[in-house]
Amino acid sequence: MYHPCANPGHTKDRLNAYYMRMNCTDDSWENAAGEKLIIAVTKECADKKTIMFNTGAERCNHGTCRVDQEGHPHVFFRYDAGQARYSRWTGSVWTGPIAVVPGGRSQDGDMIVDSPADVRMILASSDGNTGEVGWWKTMDGGQTWAKEPPILSRSGGGVAIGALVENFIPEGMVVVSEDASSHHLYRRMLLLGADGPVKRPAAEACHIKDQLKLLEKSGATPAS
Repeated sequence: MYHPCANPGHTKDRLNAYYMRMNCTDDSWENAAGEKLIIAVTKECADKKTIMFNTGAERCNHGTCRVDQEGHPHVFFRYDAGQARYSRWTGSVWTGPIAVVPGGRSQDGDMIVDSPADVRMILASSDGNTGEVGWWKTMDGGQTWAKEPPILSRSGGGVAIGALVENFIPEGMVVVSEDASSHHLYRRMLLLGADGPVKRPAAEACHIKDQLKLLEKSGATPAS
């Protein structure tokens, strides 16, 4: 992403999506086509040799990059109000980018590339009032995406999601959390597996929800 930060006058704007990779054997850099790049890469060079998608005046933000068995990158980034868009390198061109979730905003997550054409994406999405986490899958290289039933949903706020856990197992794949409260800095966090939250006996739980309710009733303000 290109961050045209004004000085003075900071801006949060980030424009365009770019891709380049480092060769760890000699520390050189190249674009998706394998063309060597001279470091440091200028904006003019990036626009010519590494750009995936020109967003124009619209904002975008980072997402995730994975590679398939052929070594080709698969990328999703967040566009405009946070819509997840997917693109992949075919070996000659970048596809798309294609919107994964129709409409909506505030989407984030991670993906698993099973083959160049088969990709699974676990996304947290929110419309401001409700939040859910679920799987989206493509079998045609990202041209179309099918939604599976949500594995987690809640009303009254969104859901924040991290990257896939390193060396995850199907029973425990990603950590999610509720939105932070205006009354305290604590938030409930859950470990999700492929089919939903990891559960444990109630007797072993800390019952933090009850403690948080007491904090909210007391009118306590967040610590500085």
